[in-house]
Amino acid sequence: MFPLLIESKNPKLFVYACDFSSTAVEVVKSNPAYDPTRGKAFVWDLAGDNIPPEVEPESMDVLVLIFVLSALHPDKWDQAMDNLYKLLKPGGLIVFRDYGRYDMAQLRFKKNRLISENFYVRGDGTRVYFFDSDEIVRLFGPRFTIEQNGVDRRLIVNRLRKVKMYRVWLQGKFRKPLAGQSPGVPSTITVTTVDTIEGEDTIDGRPMDVALSLDNNSLGSPEASSGMATPDLGSSA
Repeated sequence: MFPLLIESKNPKLFVYACDFSSTAVEVVKSNPAYDPTRGKAFVWDLAGDNIPPEVEPESMDVLVLIFVLSALHPDKWDQAMDNLYKLLKPGGLIVFRDYGRYDMAQLRFKKNRLISENFYVRGDGTRVYFFDSDEIVRLFGPRFTIEQNGVDRRLIVNRLRKVKMYRVWLQGKFRKPLAGQSPGVPSTITVTTVDTIEGEDTIDGRPMDVALSLDNNSLGSPEASSGMATPDLGSSA
C-alpha cells in the first residue's frame, strides 16, 4: 500500500490493505509510514463467506490482486470472484498479476510438492497455483468485462552467476459492468517481453525477483503473502 500512497498525486486516495495473515498485517501497521488517515490494514480471507466489515459493498474503485489468487485453492476461486464483485463499484476495475503456466518456479518444484494439477505447496506451507490465459477468461469472464488478458514472458540472464531464468507471469484488467450492462466479450491481449539482465541480482540497486526455488521457506518474500490492496480513490466514498 505504501508505494501507492507515495506515488499518487490524489490527496483523496485511501487504500485498504488486507491479508489472510495477521502477522503480515501487523508488519504493515507497525511501519512508520502507516497512516490511518490514508489507509487501513486488516485481516481478511478473500475466499471467506462474506466481504470484510471494514469495507462497504460496491465502494471500491480499484482492486489490486498481485500474486493473490495463486495462493487460493481452486475450489475457492468462485467464492473469491463473488467477493470481488460485491466490493467493486459498477465501472470499477480489477488489476491482476500472478504466476503463469510453466514459469521457472513451477518447473523447479519437486514432485512431492504437487497438491493437484498446477497447484503446489512451498516448504513454508504456503501454496501456489500457475494459471493459463484460458483459466483467467473462465474466472473473470462471467462477471467482468476483460479489458486485458496478457502473458508476460521474460528471459533473465545473470552472466556473473551463469544462470538463465525463464519467467512467465499473467496480467490483466477486468471491469465491473455498469448497472444494466452485461459483461463484455472477453478480449485476449498477449504481451510478450524478453529482457536480458546481467550482473548481480539487482536492477538499479533494487532486488530482482529471481525466485530460484519456491521449494523452501520464503516467508521473507513478498510473493509468499496473499495480500490484496483495494484503493478508494475518493471519488464518491
